[in-house]
Amino acid sequence: MNAHVLLDVALLVVLVFSTSCQADVNDASRCHLQFVTESSTATTPEQKCGAFFRLVQCNDDAVKTASTEDAALIRQTQDEVAASLGLDCTPYEGQVPAKEPQVYSHNGSLYFEVDESKSVTFVRSRREVITPWSLASELDSTNARVDDLSMAVATATEAQSTERASFLDLVAAMTTQAVQSAESVLSNAATIAEVSAAISNETSRAVTAEESIHSQLDGLSSHVSSKVLSLESYVGAVSNQVVQSAGSLAAAISSMEDAVGDNVDEALGKVSELRTRVESTEDSITSMVSCGVQGQVFNGVGCDGAQAGSSSQCTSESVGLVRAQNGQLKVCTNNDGSFEFVAFSIGQSFPLGSFSNPAPSATAILQANTNAESGLYWIQPANEYAPALTYCDMSFQGGGYMLAAYGHIHSSSSHDRNRAIAPLNHPNGYNWSPGARANSNGVIALPFGAVYLARQAETMLMAAGNIPDSGGIDQYTHVYEISITHVRSHITFKNHNRDNGAVGVTGLAKMTPAQFTVTALRGDSGTRTRYALRESLGVTWSDTYPSGYGFNGCGLTSYCTWGDGPFFPSVHSGDQRCSSSANNFQGADVACGKTNYVHQGWYGIDNGQYNRVGQTSIWFK
Repeated sequence: MNAHVLLDVALLVVLVFSTSCQADVNDASRCHLQFVTESSTATTPEQKCGAFFRLVQCNDDAVKTASTEDAALIRQTQDEVAASLGLDCTPYEGQVPAKEPQVYSHNGSLYFEVDESKSVTFVRSRREVITPWSLASELDSTNARVDDLSMAVATATEAQSTERASFLDLVAAMTTQAVQSAESVLSNAATIAEVSAAISNETSRAVTAEESIHSQLDGLSSHVSSKVLSLESYVGAVSNQVVQSAGSLAAAISSMEDAVGDNVDEALGKVSELRTRVESTEDSITSMVSCGVQGQVFNGVGCDGAQAGSSSQCTSESVGLVRAQNGQLKVCTNNDGSFEFVAFSIGQSFPLGSFSNPAPSATAILQANTNAESGLYWIQPANEYAPALTYCDMSFQGGGYMLAAYGHIHSSSSHDRNRAIAPLNHPNGYNWSPGARANSNGVIALPFGAVYLARQAETMLMAAGNIPDSGGIDQYTHVYEISITHVRSHITFKNHNRDNGAVGVTGLAKMTPAQFTVTALRGDSGTRTRYALRESLGVTWSDTYPSGYGFNGCGLTSYCTWGDGPFFPSVHSGDQRCSSSANNFQGADVACGKTNYVHQGWYGIDNGQYNRVGQTSIWFK
């Protein structure tokens, strides 16, 4: 049985299981989803058998808690998958490749992503289970403590500066008071000198007129004596004041020095405590390195664990433990119940285009890695809130093309095996399987379908012919390139057939025809001016049969009859004109479109190049 049929069987199993509310059946559904993912990329018998053995191991866990009926269903489905595989897996039994653990570094520490009982966790050192960024929280907490200490030191320093300034201001004020007191003393001394001079003058005059002024002289002497006593008393009072001020000043200075000293001591104590913590951390790191060289783990006191080299040391209690073994770093890993040391490679981050690090476009992946190869990548355009897996062609016309939708034209006229392209605005996509798309139709499984994939694109590419199950644009016989930069901001991919957006109805504005340049890159040749409704990148006949994605030569009209293209039929054909329930499509904003309706197959670039069959696909870059 070929790969896409095998995948269809597995997907059917997933669909059946997903309808059950029981946990064990949902586990079986998850097991088959895992098998679908692995087998779709397996290229060798060993890889395909390995995927099947992991399915068996996964189902073994599911049937432990399943009812008898569910367990039988799980085993029956497993047998069907084994039969569909078409391989003799006996030579590979017991050789299931170990899953490589993912290891990452963050803020100087290593984290190991391990699978324990189907639950992915992160572990550090021996058994310390942590959340992905708890280390960042610890670092934030440490930084906060350092900031607090720094703030305390700054506050103490500022207080010390303020108190020192106050102290200097007080010293200056007291010095000024002392100077003023000294100036007052000098002023009184000058007064004494003047009085002495007056006495001398009086004495001189007394010599010539001793008899006449004798009584005055006695009075003057008495006055001078009184002045001297008053001056001596004042000088004594000033001296006492100076002494008292000096004592108060000394006491204030001592008190301020004590207060500043206490603040400085506290700040120095905190700095010393921080320095001790840093030294302790450095010692721990040194010890960890020393123990690691010996193949051991530092447990906070000393090296713990025997020398590396024995896989028997890997148990359920030591998952995540690192060992140096045979010249490699290995981590104890739970490989579906088998505990063993598995070598790993250290990476700074998930690669761009992985599920954990989806890329905004295939071009972004090429810009990050010019050697990126064509294949399945996780893409999440701007304004989307979840990624989707799609095929990215990294080589055709310089690469960067992303598959957005595909359909299948079995017959150039209506046929039950035709699968017209589903609405490109279908929420969460439609029937999406980019690695197994033969004889089917699908739309990329992004939350808003292909809307934002197209809105960020510069080029739309239409490829058709042949029936590839997977692969890139080289698988098709005909390829057409269309520039859409002038209309991409208007793209909605809403229902554009004659009875909906082409004419405008309640709740849906009338769409606007626009001009495009179409270049045939393979199969056909030449460059043509073509037209389509800019909101849908599609066209419609006046009776809606057919409607689809692509272009025609009718000019700036909302609908017409044409024979040129390129044009791929879509399920919009017949919506609101359904005459029967057969092959109806209902989804997005289509109520009763037709999956089987085709009029003259898919169309090439020129008139008359129709009646073509095979797979149709739409890509954006």
